[in-house]
Amino acid sequence: MDLRSLTLCAILAVFMLLACDKRVTDGDNPPDAAFDLAHSDPAAVELADSIMVAMGGRAAWNGIRFISWQPGAGRTIVWDKRNSRIRLELEADSMVALLDTRTGKGRVQTKAGEITQPDSLRKTLHYVRNLWHGDSLWLVLPFVLKGSGVTLRYLGEGTLATAQTKCNVLEVTLRAPAKDQYLLYVDVKDNLIKQWSWSRNAAQDKPEFVRPWDNYKRYGPILLSAERSDSSGPRNVRITDKVPAIVFTEF
Repeated sequence: MDLRSLTLCAILAVFMLLACDKRVTDGDNPPDAAFDLAHSDPAAVELADSIMVAMGGRAAWNGIRFISWQPGAGRTIVWDKRNSRIRLELEADSMVALLDTRTGKGRVQTKAGEITQPDSLRKTLHYVRNLWHGDSLWLVLPFVLKGSGVTLRYLGEGTLATAQTKCNVLEVTLRAPAKDQYLLYVDVKDNLIKQWSWSRNAAQDKPEFVRPWDNYKRYGPILLSAERSDSSGPRNVRITDKVPAIVFTEF
């Protein structure tokens, strides 16, 4: 074989290796504009990308239109993911809230009728937005690890509290609405989160809780963890392409 043939073979080999490389790049899973890349270490970012792949991939996540679920007893959320709208129903308060999660604007109705007084409406929508923020993280945190206001740090290897499963530990710190800190225990074999803990801030000695993130099932093109083994977290999850527009505009 002459030199030219050897060179061509080498070039082809490189292209084949690149084609077979399953690692995610920023082009596959780009960060939000306000993601804290400057203070996130490369190993943590790479781990977040591997989680996204294991859950179904960025393209699959971007293609989701509507998600509905029950975050807790007597609470139901319908999320128009494409248009950043939610309908949140609180049975105990006989409340229905229609909220644009980007602008914070919306409408709220209680058993006393629709809230129209500006200051009361603003405060109630702020409460609803914070409730939505927490509820959504309990379901879709793996998909928003490179989201706005997030800082990631790789803490090395660890094991689950309930088993000797080897995991990579990912620290997730949020700037808003508070400096919440999550530790995610990511299985080294399948890159799925198997356990998580939450602290109100990173300075705490002990987390508020340590819980499983398990019972994965496929919902449409993605995996989600619901109906978890400790009876916590989201229930009755449903993904669909069609929800009547009136769900987000009328009580």
